[in-house]
Amino acid sequence: MNFLCIVLYFILNVEIMTAYPLQILALTSPMVGNYGVPNPSTMDAYGLPEFFESSRIHAAALLVQDYSLHYSHWNAHMSLGDWLKQEASLHLTLEHVRHLTFESA
Repeated sequence: MNFLCIVLYFILNVEIMTAYPLQILALTSPMVGNYGVPNPSTMDAYGLPEFFESSRIHAAALLVQDYSLHYSHWNAHMSLGDWLKQEASLHLTLEHVRHLTFESA
């Protein structure tokens, strides 16, 4: 049996996206994506992903209110949007959600 769970978070870190399977993550913080994403290929001494909980995204979807197109962090390798596209993960901004709401009414 599959369950749908929507989880509200104040901040996004890549561990959240790679740790919680089949959950829709709704972020309440402004400027999501401004830190970017570290290199997913970086492994620790044990051969495990150094900055991630898993080697892939397990969350069902990511909902954000304000996505930042520009990222800046010493450890950033790519943007959040590029990572989500690379992993073929569903991501929606507030405008997408509003459009879906108005379409279904």
